[in-house]
Amino acid sequence: MDLNDREGFERFLREEQGYEEKVIPWMVRWVRGFLSGLDSPAQWDQRCREYYAELENRVAGWQYAQAAKAVQLYLEFYRRSDSNVPVVRAESWEEVEETARREIRRQGKSLQTEKTYVYWITRFKNYKTTPQPGRCSTQHVKDFLTFLAAEKRVSVATQNQAFNALLFLYRFVLGRSIADLKAIPRSRPSKRLPVVLGADQISAIIGKMKPPYTLMAALMYGSGIRLNGCSVTRCT
Repeated sequence: MDLNDREGFERFLREEQGYEEKVIPWMVRWVRGFLSGLDSPAQWDQRCREYYAELENRVAGWQYAQAAKAVQLYLEFYRRSDSNVPVVRAESWEEVEETARREIRRQGKSLQTEKTYVYWITRFKNYKTTPQPGRCSTQHVKDFLTFLAAEKRVSVATQNQAFNALLFLYRFVLGRSIADLKAIPRSRPSKRLPVVLGADQISAIIGKMKPPYTLMAALMYGSGIRLNGCSVTRCT
């Protein structure tokens, strides 16, 4: 396939997505590379996997992200004039979860990231106003994030974590973009000062422990390593 309506796509990027002129040629370049290996709209998902795999080892991380965004936006643009492009491959939330897991692993993300993203996708699915995957829109994301901030009063980090999971869901599983989210109430940073134990108190606690926990606690305290990292550390 070819980029037949380049001017229309550039106008879409400029006027509707707010991209700067210097970025638009790069977005067009990524889309052209993607379309060069696409024979028909029915192969869209397969071509996405192939194209992202091609880019993974030969471009920088920010370029990979830019290319993925360009393809995602072109899909949105192309759907307006061609009904042969599938809106979403996963028709049920069970399929969505499985597709999300496969994509997370394909991108080489950690197991903890996979668990976190799937957790928030499940929370989003179970939220009272969330419809089936094919009908999800930006408004549903706004409703859910507003609920977290206004009713659940989650921390800033937790709300950002949920947003990142939903951004991944929309971008890589549902194949859609999330529009302006500036109107969403944001969680307020906590002003509570953390409780920090003194060196004497830490020594007293570690002294009450038994091996191998003594070494683990001392290592975590002295180096700042986290529990997961400490658990898999090997001494040679």
